[in-house]
Amino acid sequence: MLIVTGKTLEASKSPLACRTQFTQSVPDARRLFLPWGEDVINGDVMTLLHRAVFYGDCMQPVLDLGDLMGVPVLEEGGRRA
Repeated sequence: MLIVTGKTLEASKSPLACRTQFTQSVPDARRLFLPWGEDVINGDVMTLLHRAVFYGDCMQPVLDLGDLMGVPVLEEGGRRA
């Protein structure tokens, strides 16, 4: 699972936009953007991913879920969460 934390600043108001189109501040945008998809998922599908958005601090529950499922949790922008 890929995860990124940040603060939602605004959401798209377009009726045609995906509900997860929003502006978000992240700790290091450069670190998130430059290696976008690089060797994270084989097959270059990063731009095709749909996101699930959680409001609030859900990092620990996601880490716990990954452990229970045996699925690695990677923080986008570089390191294992």
